[in-house]
Amino acid sequence: MDPRFDTYMSSVTPSDPSLEPRPTATADRNVSVWTVARRWRTLLVVAALTAGLAGYAVGAGGKDTYEAKAVLLVGPINTDLDTVKAAGQLGQTYAELATTAPVLSDTARKLGLRDVSGEVTASANSVTRLLTVTVKDRSRERAVAIARTHADELVSLAAQRQSAGGTNPGALQIVEPAAASSGAVGPGAALIALAAAAVGLLGALGLAVILDRSSGAVRDVTDVKAATGAGVIATLSGRTLRAAAAPPLVVVEPSSKAAQEIRRLAGKLRAVGDRSLLLLEVDERATGVAANLAVALTAGGRTVALVDATDDPAAHVPGDLAEGVTVYRPAESSRYEGAVDEQLAELLAEADTVVVRAPGLDRSPVGLAWARAANGTLLVASTDRTSRGDLVGVVESLRLVHGRLLGTVLGSGSPLGLRR
Repeated sequence: MDPRFDTYMSSVTPSDPSLEPRPTATADRNVSVWTVARRWRTLLVVAALTAGLAGYAVGAGGKDTYEAKAVLLVGPINTDLDTVKAAGQLGQTYAELATTAPVLSDTARKLGLRDVSGEVTASANSVTRLLTVTVKDRSRERAVAIARTHADELVSLAAQRQSAGGTNPGALQIVEPAAASSGAVGPGAALIALAAAAVGLLGALGLAVILDRSSGAVRDVTDVKAATGAGVIATLSGRTLRAAAAPPLVVVEPSSKAAQEIRRLAGKLRAVGDRSLLLLEVDERATGVAANLAVALTAGGRTVALVDATDDPAAHVPGDLAEGVTVYRPAESSRYEGAVDEQLAELLAEADTVVVRAPGLDRSPVGLAWARAANGTLLVASTDRTSRGDLVGVVESLRLVHGRLLGTVLGSGSPLGLRR
């Protein structure tokens, strides 16, 4: 911070207690998920597409899975009601028995396989008494072999426990030999891609909600009003906000959306009627807004004096900006105390409107001197980048020097571009 700023501030600090800085409401509020999704829509689309493509690649590159089934009947086909009921209850027992380690091990041993426990499932219907053994495997032939061998193993196991004489409700017989499905089973590549895209979208949305609610960035017009106490006088697209000072958009691209946005802002300011306007660049990327606005204010033959009060020579507005606009760069000694009032009076005597371009107060205090002298001040900020705390601080500083805040020019920023 320039040491001369302390001297200047001591000379302009008001003695009236009512003018002391007051807390300004911030916008620490919860927003709807839909609002967050709309604000972070680019990130969400990219996340969903990336996850979907990855899922499709995995699904398309994987091997097909085949399914084979063998159906067995528990108990005799024709029997009395008591036997039917008993057989129905035993069906559930056989379904559980079919997936026990000893039975699975016997099947694997007979086929010369190491393990079949991950491929075999069984289910039973107590009403129909049908026991279904299902096998899934990468090989169709192996799936059929496992299902057939496992069904035979269950039949053999039931025969060993069959009691001599009488009707046996625990008898098993194969009614539908093991057969493979006509094609591969399981979700296809398209279905896997859709599921992966949905998971990616939900994950990205959760991340967006966390980032949106934890960041201190301005998110919308409501945030600006809560932080400054004043409204948004104009909204600009990202291209307009970051447009260069020269060549002016309103001259080289008069029919573009960016030029129309600048002209609408100029029309509002002409309607306000203030002759001297200060633009404080809270967003340091908005280096061309003041220059383009000055050119737009020349409509109808008006003359505009553009005061470039920035410290960076590389970012200065060129002197030959446009017809009707005269660019001034105040001397170092004329930036403080009464020199600003005298210079502004001289400029107003020569031009219809004076536009002052100054950097944010965190980069230079010179804007406060011009804020005290100008008829009105505009803040130039951007969503998802400008800190709400920065806006609060600027407003409190303007109040100290009796600056009149007209509102904020709010541009579109990047969700990932928050300035920390």
